[in-house]
Amino acid sequence: MTTRDSTRKAEEATAYSKFYHSLCSVQDILSSGNGSDLASKPMPAIPFESLLFGEAFNSLRSSAAKVKIASDPARDLVFKGVSFKEYLVLEPALYNCRRDGTYRELDVLCKKIPSGPHIMSPPEALVVIRSDDEDDVKLGIRIPLAKKAKWCYQIVSGIYHVHTNGQSWHQDLKPPNILLDDNEDIIIIDWEQGIGGTNTFTAAPETYHDVDAHYSEGEKSKVLYIPHGGPPRMNNIISTPHWDVFPTWSVHCRKAVELAEVYSLGATMFLTLEQVALEYVPGIEDYSRTSLVWSIASRDIPQPWKDVVDACVRQDPNERISMKELLLFWDSERHKFD
Repeated sequence: MTTRDSTRKAEEATAYSKFYHSLCSVQDILSSGNGSDLASKPMPAIPFESLLFGEAFNSLRSSAAKVKIASDPARDLVFKGVSFKEYLVLEPALYNCRRDGTYRELDVLCKKIPSGPHIMSPPEALVVIRSDDEDDVKLGIRIPLAKKAKWCYQIVSGIYHVHTNGQSWHQDLKPPNILLDDNEDIIIIDWEQGIGGTNTFTAAPETYHDVDAHYSEGEKSKVLYIPHGGPPRMNNIISTPHWDVFPTWSVHCRKAVELAEVYSLGATMFLTLEQVALEYVPGIEDYSRTSLVWSIASRDIPQPWKDVVDACVRQDPNERISMKELLLFWDSERHKFD
Protein backbone atom coordinates (compact mmCIF):
# COMPACT_ATOMS: atom_id res chain seq x y z
CA MET A 1 0.00 0.00 0.00
CA THR A 2 1.40 3.40 -0.97
CA THR A 3 1.57 6.41 1.33
CA ARG A 4 -1.22 8.02 -0.69
CA ASP A 5 -3.38 4.91 -0.28
CA SER A 6 -2.71 4.84 3.46
CA THR A 7 -3.59 8.52 3.78
CA ARG A 8 -6.81 8.06 1.83
CA LYS A 9 -7.79 5.05 3.93
CA ALA A 10 -7.10 6.99 7.13
CA GLU A 11 -9.21 9.92 5.89
CA GLU A 12 -12.08 7.58 5.00
CA ALA A 13 -11.85 5.88 8.36
CA THR A 14 -11.86 9.23 10.14
CA ALA A 15 -14.99 10.32 8.28
CA TYR A 16 -16.74 7.02 8.97
CA SER A 17 -15.77 7.20 12.63
CA LYS A 18 -17.32 10.68 12.89
CA PHE A 19 -20.46 9.42 11.15
CA TYR A 20 -20.67 6.43 13.48
CA HIS A 21 -20.28 8.55 16.60
CA SER A 22 -22.97 10.96 15.39
CA LEU A 23 -25.57 8.19 15.76
CA CYS A 24 -27.46 6.98 18.82
CA SER A 25 -26.77 3.58 20.30
CA VAL A 26 -29.48 0.92 20.29
CA GLN A 27 -29.58 1.16 24.07
CA ASP A 28 -30.25 4.91 23.91
CA ILE A 29 -33.02 4.41 21.37
CA LEU A 30 -34.74 1.66 23.33
CA SER A 31 -34.59 3.50 26.65
CA SER A 32 -37.29 6.13 26.98
CA GLY A 33 -37.18 9.35 28.90
CA ASN A 34 -40.92 9.38 29.62
CA GLY A 35 -41.25 6.26 31.72
CA SER A 36 -41.87 3.65 29.02
CA ASP A 37 -39.16 1.28 27.96
CA LEU A 38 -38.93 -0.23 24.51
CA ALA A 39 -36.24 -2.60 25.76
CA SER A 40 -38.99 -4.81 27.21
CA LYS A 41 -40.47 -5.32 23.73
CA PRO A 42 -38.99 -7.47 20.98
CA MET A 43 -36.93 -5.23 18.70
CA PRO A 44 -34.42 -7.21 16.67
CA ALA A 45 -31.35 -5.49 15.24
CA ILE A 46 -30.51 -6.01 11.56
CA PRO A 47 -26.97 -5.26 10.34
CA PHE A 48 -27.02 -2.59 7.63
CA GLU A 49 -24.75 -4.68 5.42
CA SER A 50 -27.34 -7.49 5.35
CA LEU A 51 -29.95 -5.30 3.60
CA LEU A 52 -30.59 -5.92 -0.09
CA PHE A 53 -31.51 -2.52 -1.50
CA GLY A 54 -34.09 -2.24 -4.24
CA GLU A 55 -35.91 0.80 -5.61
CA ALA A 56 -35.33 4.11 -3.85
CA PHE A 57 -38.36 6.27 -3.17
CA ASN A 58 -38.76 9.46 -5.18
CA SER A 59 -37.91 11.55 -2.17
CA LEU A 60 -35.43 14.12 -1.00
CA ARG A 61 -34.25 11.47 1.44
CA SER A 62 -31.94 9.29 -0.63
CA SER A 63 -31.70 6.58 2.02
CA ALA A 64 -35.44 5.76 2.08
CA ALA A 65 -35.85 2.67 -0.07
CA LYS A 66 -37.48 -0.71 -0.56
CA VAL A 67 -35.30 -3.47 0.84
CA LYS A 68 -35.20 -7.19 1.45
CA ILE A 69 -33.24 -9.29 3.90
CA ALA A 70 -31.50 -12.52 3.02
CA SER A 71 -33.28 -14.47 5.77
CA ASP A 72 -36.72 -13.63 4.29
CA PRO A 73 -36.21 -12.63 0.63
CA ALA A 74 -39.89 -12.94 -0.31
CA ARG A 75 -40.92 -10.18 2.04
CA ASP A 76 -40.95 -6.52 0.97
CA LEU A 77 -39.66 -4.10 3.58
CA VAL A 78 -38.94 -0.38 3.76
CA PHE A 79 -35.77 1.12 5.18
CA LYS A 80 -35.68 4.67 6.44
CA GLY A 81 -32.68 6.17 8.15
CA VAL A 82 -29.52 8.09 7.45
CA SER A 83 -26.56 6.87 5.47
CA PHE A 84 -22.83 7.45 5.35
CA LYS A 85 -23.37 8.90 1.87
CA GLU A 86 -25.69 11.57 3.29
CA TYR A 87 -23.13 12.37 5.97
CA LEU A 88 -20.49 12.93 3.30
CA VAL A 89 -22.49 15.00 0.79
CA LEU A 90 -24.87 17.06 2.94
CA GLU A 91 -24.09 20.19 4.86
CA PRO A 92 -23.71 19.33 8.57
CA ALA A 93 -26.87 21.22 9.55
CA LEU A 94 -28.96 19.39 6.94
CA TYR A 95 -27.51 16.00 7.85
CA ASN A 96 -28.22 16.66 11.54
CA CYS A 97 -31.77 17.69 10.67
CA ARG A 98 -32.43 14.46 8.76
CA ARG A 99 -30.84 12.33 11.47
CA ASP A 100 -32.80 14.04 14.24
CA GLY A 101 -35.99 13.78 12.19
CA THR A 102 -35.53 10.03 11.90
CA TYR A 103 -35.06 9.68 15.64
CA ARG A 104 -38.03 11.95 16.29
CA GLU A 105 -40.29 9.80 14.11
CA LEU A 106 -39.07 6.67 15.86
CA ASP A 107 -39.77 8.23 19.24
CA VAL A 108 -43.27 9.36 18.24
CA LEU A 109 -44.30 6.02 16.72
CA CYS A 110 -42.90 3.90 19.52
CA LYS A 111 -43.46 6.03 22.60
CA LYS A 112 -45.80 8.96 22.03
CA ILE A 113 -48.87 7.75 20.15
CA PRO A 114 -50.89 4.54 20.53
CA SER A 115 -51.28 2.12 17.64
CA GLY A 116 -54.50 2.60 15.69
CA PRO A 117 -56.20 2.29 12.31
CA HIS A 118 -54.73 4.24 9.41
CA ILE A 119 -51.60 5.00 11.46
CA MET A 120 -48.16 3.74 10.53
CA SER A 121 -47.03 0.96 12.85
CA PRO A 122 -43.81 1.19 14.86
CA PRO A 123 -40.81 -0.39 13.11
CA GLU A 124 -40.34 -4.12 13.47
CA ALA A 125 -36.56 -3.88 13.70
CA LEU A 126 -33.69 -1.44 14.04
CA VAL A 127 -30.98 -1.32 11.39
CA VAL A 128 -27.55 -1.01 12.98
CA ILE A 129 -23.98 -0.43 11.90
CA ARG A 130 -20.97 -1.78 13.70
CA SER A 131 -18.22 0.15 15.41
CA ASP A 132 -14.81 0.38 13.80
CA ASP A 133 -13.00 0.99 17.09
CA GLU A 134 -10.32 -1.54 16.16
CA ASP A 135 -9.61 0.34 12.93
CA ASP A 136 -9.62 3.60 14.89
CA VAL A 137 -6.80 2.26 17.04
CA LYS A 138 -4.80 1.02 14.06
CA LEU A 139 -5.17 4.32 12.21
CA GLY A 140 -4.58 6.53 15.22
CA ILE A 141 -8.10 7.98 15.29
CA ARG A 142 -8.92 8.99 18.86
CA ILE A 143 -11.85 7.19 20.46
CA PRO A 144 -14.20 9.56 22.36
CA LEU A 145 -13.40 10.11 26.04
CA ALA A 146 -16.94 9.20 27.10
CA LYS A 147 -16.52 5.75 25.62
CA LYS A 148 -13.11 5.29 27.22
CA ALA A 149 -14.43 6.35 30.63
CA LYS A 150 -17.26 3.85 30.32
CA TRP A 151 -14.87 1.08 29.32
CA CYS A 152 -12.43 1.79 32.15
CA TYR A 153 -15.28 1.74 34.65
CA GLN A 154 -16.65 -1.51 33.28
CA ILE A 155 -13.24 -3.21 33.27
CA VAL A 156 -12.61 -2.21 36.89
CA SER A 157 -16.19 -3.04 37.87
CA GLY A 158 -15.90 -6.53 36.40
CA ILE A 159 -12.65 -7.35 38.18
CA TYR A 160 -13.89 -5.76 41.42
CA HIS A 161 -16.99 -7.97 41.27
CA VAL A 162 -14.86 -11.08 40.86
CA HIS A 163 -12.65 -10.12 43.81
CA THR A 164 -15.37 -9.05 46.23
CA ASN A 165 -18.26 -11.35 45.35
CA GLY A 166 -16.38 -14.30 43.92
CA GLN A 167 -13.24 -14.22 46.06
CA SER A 168 -11.34 -14.98 42.87
CA TRP A 169 -9.14 -13.26 40.29
CA HIS A 170 -8.32 -13.05 36.58
CA GLN A 171 -4.51 -12.98 36.39
CA ASP A 172 -4.12 -12.29 32.66
CA LEU A 173 -6.03 -9.07 32.08
CA LYS A 174 -5.09 -7.33 28.81
CA PRO A 175 -6.97 -5.85 25.81
CA PRO A 176 -6.95 -9.11 23.78
CA ASN A 177 -8.91 -10.69 26.65
CA ILE A 178 -11.60 -8.01 26.51
CA LEU A 179 -14.48 -8.02 24.01
CA LEU A 180 -17.31 -5.61 23.25
CA ASP A 181 -20.93 -6.71 22.97
CA ASP A 182 -23.52 -5.22 20.61
CA ASN A 183 -24.00 -2.26 22.98
CA GLU A 184 -20.23 -1.66 23.10
CA ASP A 185 -20.12 -2.81 26.70
CA ILE A 186 -17.13 -4.68 28.11
CA ILE A 187 -17.01 -8.48 28.33
CA ILE A 188 -13.89 -9.87 30.04
CA ILE A 189 -12.87 -13.30 28.74
CA ASP A 190 -10.10 -15.92 29.21
CA TRP A 191 -10.51 -17.09 32.78
CA GLU A 192 -7.73 -19.69 32.76
CA GLN A 193 -6.11 -17.80 35.66
CA GLY A 194 -2.59 -17.98 34.30
CA ILE A 195 -2.57 -21.62 33.21
CA GLY A 196 -1.52 -20.57 29.71
CA GLY A 197 0.91 -17.95 30.99
CA THR A 198 0.57 -14.22 31.57
CA ASN A 199 1.66 -11.14 29.70
CA THR A 200 4.73 -9.52 31.21
CA PHE A 201 3.57 -6.02 30.22
CA THR A 202 0.28 -6.20 32.11
CA ALA A 203 1.32 -8.59 34.90
CA ALA A 204 2.51 -7.08 38.18
CA PRO A 205 6.32 -7.38 38.56
CA GLU A 206 6.08 -9.08 41.96
CA THR A 207 4.14 -11.99 40.46
CA TYR A 208 7.21 -13.08 38.49
CA HIS A 209 9.17 -13.96 41.63
CA ASP A 210 8.87 -16.91 43.99
CA VAL A 211 7.76 -14.93 47.01
CA ASP A 212 5.33 -15.47 49.84
CA ALA A 213 3.03 -12.62 50.83
CA HIS A 214 1.79 -11.79 54.32
CA TYR A 215 -0.44 -8.97 55.47
CA SER A 216 1.05 -6.95 58.30
CA GLU A 217 -1.58 -5.48 60.64
CA GLY A 218 -0.86 -2.27 62.51
CA GLU A 219 -0.79 1.48 62.10
CA LYS A 220 0.82 1.11 58.69
CA SER A 221 -0.82 -2.04 57.39
CA LYS A 222 0.94 -3.38 54.34
CA VAL A 223 1.81 -6.52 52.47
CA LEU A 224 5.19 -8.08 53.20
CA TYR A 225 6.80 -9.97 50.32
CA ILE A 226 9.27 -12.61 51.53
CA PRO A 227 11.44 -14.54 49.03
CA HIS A 228 10.99 -18.30 49.26
CA GLY A 229 14.02 -19.76 51.01
CA GLY A 230 13.68 -23.42 50.13
CA PRO A 231 14.29 -25.29 46.89
CA PRO A 232 12.67 -23.88 43.73
CA ARG A 233 8.94 -24.50 43.57
CA MET A 234 6.90 -25.31 40.48
CA ASN A 235 3.14 -25.43 40.04
CA ASN A 236 3.00 -24.25 36.43
CA ILE A 237 4.77 -26.65 34.08
CA ILE A 238 3.58 -25.33 30.72
CA SER A 239 4.37 -21.62 30.95
CA THR A 240 6.10 -18.93 32.96
CA PRO A 241 6.44 -18.06 35.72
CA HIS A 242 6.91 -21.66 36.87
CA TRP A 243 5.75 -20.75 40.36
CA ASP A 244 2.28 -19.24 40.17
CA VAL A 245 1.92 -17.10 43.29
CA PHE A 246 -1.81 -16.44 42.98
CA PRO A 247 -3.17 -19.73 44.42
CA THR A 248 -1.18 -19.39 47.67
CA TRP A 249 -1.64 -15.63 47.89
CA SER A 250 -5.40 -16.04 47.52
CA VAL A 251 -5.41 -18.24 50.63
CA HIS A 252 -2.88 -16.45 52.82
CA CYS A 253 -2.94 -12.82 51.60
CA ARG A 254 -5.79 -11.72 49.40
CA LYS A 255 -4.56 -8.13 49.58
CA ALA A 256 -1.51 -9.16 47.55
CA VAL A 257 -3.81 -10.59 44.88
CA GLU A 258 -5.78 -7.34 44.78
CA LEU A 259 -2.66 -5.18 44.44
CA ALA A 260 -1.34 -7.37 41.64
CA GLU A 261 -4.63 -7.10 39.77
CA VAL A 262 -4.65 -3.32 40.30
CA TYR A 263 -1.35 -3.21 38.43
CA SER A 264 -2.87 -5.23 35.57
CA LEU A 265 -5.88 -2.91 35.53
CA GLY A 266 -3.57 0.09 35.28
CA ALA A 267 -1.51 -1.39 32.46
CA THR A 268 -4.67 -2.42 30.60
CA MET A 269 -6.20 1.03 31.01
CA PHE A 270 -2.98 2.59 29.76
CA LEU A 271 -3.14 0.48 26.59
CA THR A 272 -6.81 1.43 26.19
CA LEU A 273 -6.44 5.16 26.79
CA GLU A 274 -3.20 5.45 24.83
CA GLN A 275 -4.78 3.31 22.07
CA VAL A 276 -1.81 1.00 21.65
CA ALA A 277 -2.45 -1.20 18.63
CA LEU A 278 -1.73 -4.90 19.07
CA GLU A 279 0.85 -6.00 16.52
CA TYR A 280 0.92 -9.78 16.56
CA VAL A 281 4.31 -11.20 15.63
CA PRO A 282 4.80 -14.99 15.91
CA GLY A 283 7.23 -15.80 18.69
CA ILE A 284 7.14 -12.28 20.13
CA GLU A 285 5.11 -11.55 23.25
CA ASP A 286 2.29 -9.01 22.93
CA TYR A 287 3.29 -5.46 23.91
CA SER A 288 6.94 -6.45 24.40
CA ARG A 289 7.94 -3.26 22.56
CA THR A 290 5.61 -1.02 24.56
CA SER A 291 6.60 1.22 27.48
CA LEU A 292 4.37 2.72 30.15
CA VAL A 293 5.01 6.23 28.87
CA TRP A 294 2.27 8.56 27.67
CA SER A 295 2.84 9.82 24.13
CA ILE A 296 1.77 13.12 22.57
CA ALA A 297 -1.13 11.21 20.99
CA SER A 298 -2.71 11.06 24.45
CA ARG A 299 -2.78 14.81 24.96
CA ASP A 300 -6.59 14.47 24.91
CA ILE A 301 -6.53 12.26 28.02
CA PRO A 302 -7.33 14.26 31.19
CA GLN A 303 -4.43 14.47 33.61
CA PRO A 304 -6.42 12.89 36.49
CA TRP A 305 -6.92 9.81 34.28
CA LYS A 306 -3.20 9.56 33.67
CA ASP A 307 -2.53 10.07 37.37
CA VAL A 308 -4.85 7.25 38.41
CA VAL A 309 -3.25 4.89 35.88
CA ASP A 310 0.17 5.84 37.20
CA ALA A 311 -1.10 5.14 40.73
CA CYS A 312 -2.02 1.62 39.63
CA VAL A 313 1.37 0.69 38.18
CA ARG A 314 3.69 1.84 40.95
CA GLN A 315 6.53 -0.60 41.44
CA ASP A 316 5.91 -0.84 45.19
CA PRO A 317 2.60 -2.73 45.50
CA ASN A 318 1.84 -1.04 48.82
CA GLU A 319 1.92 2.36 47.12
CA ARG A 320 -0.77 1.43 44.60
CA ILE A 321 -4.33 2.70 44.72
CA SER A 322 -6.92 0.27 46.10
CA MET A 323 -9.36 -1.41 43.76
CA LYS A 324 -12.33 0.20 45.51
CA GLU A 325 -10.80 3.67 45.12
CA LEU A 326 -10.23 2.90 41.46
CA LEU A 327 -13.85 1.84 41.01
CA LEU A 328 -15.16 5.00 42.68
CA PHE A 329 -12.89 7.17 40.53
CA TRP A 330 -14.13 5.75 37.23
CA ASP A 331 -17.73 5.72 38.40
CA SER A 332 -17.43 9.47 38.97
CA GLU A 333 -15.62 10.10 35.67
CA ARG A 334 -18.10 8.22 33.49
CA HIS A 335 -21.04 10.17 34.92
CA LYS A 336 -19.43 13.44 33.84
CA PHE A 337 -20.47 12.53 30.28
CA ASP A 338 -24.14 11.84 31.12
